[in-house]
Amino acid sequence: FFVAGGGMEVLLTQFNFAAPLPTFFELIAQENLNTALGHAFQYVFAALAHRYSSLLRWHAHSLEIFHALWLLLECKFLFSYDATFAENFYGMRRRRLRHQTALETVYEPLSRMDKVYSLLAHVGVTYVWAKARQAREQWEEQHQEEEHPPSGATPRSGHPWWAAAVVDFYHRHGYQYANGVCEAASFLHRIMYLYEHTPYFHPLLRLRRLVLCRLERSDLLEWQRQPAQ
Repeated sequence: FFVAGGGMEVLLTQFNFAAPLPTFFELIAQENLNTALGHAFQYVFAALAHRYSSLLRWHAHSLEIFHALWLLLECKFLFSYDATFAENFYGMRRRRLRHQTALETVYEPLSRMDKVYSLLAHVGVTYVWAKARQAREQWEEQHQEEEHPPSGATPRSGHPWWAAAVVDFYHRHGYQYANGVCEAASFLHRIMYLYEHTPYFHPLLRLRRLVLCRLERSDLLEWQRQPAQ
């Protein structure tokens, strides 16, 4: 992995584990863990549905089932440890950035509203984009069938022409533009975080001034003093 223009020094300094903020690579790892959880669930559910026919009718709703279970898991971790499952797994917690100057940076614990926002942004937004991606794939398959229908196939009775035009415009242009803007904003924040120009790793964290910090010894002692739930 090579970064020109002195960028390698930036990558090396990312391994300063005494710093309060996690490294770029730790944040990428916890993101990959979230993705791996989804893929693992889909694989296991598909295997179970293939083995047990009673689960076949639920296979079409596997995305909803996974996000419902994921919502419960993240709700437990966010309200107990101020972090998502993956963030807690990699020794992080979320804090609100109160103010930052050249001399000091002050954080504060998450409020209840911060936790609700984190839950909606982390699970809700992910679910919406997953459904949009799924709808896009289904539209592409249907579009290919309409362009090259199999022999003997009868045309489908579709929606009114104006509704079909809106759906077609969204999948041809709207989805691509929206996805491109979101990906560009996310990529920009990652580059800025890598070069220490911002403490926010993701645009959704910036909207609520939430920062991912490393766990400290005081955090562990605080959780030990909490009564068992």
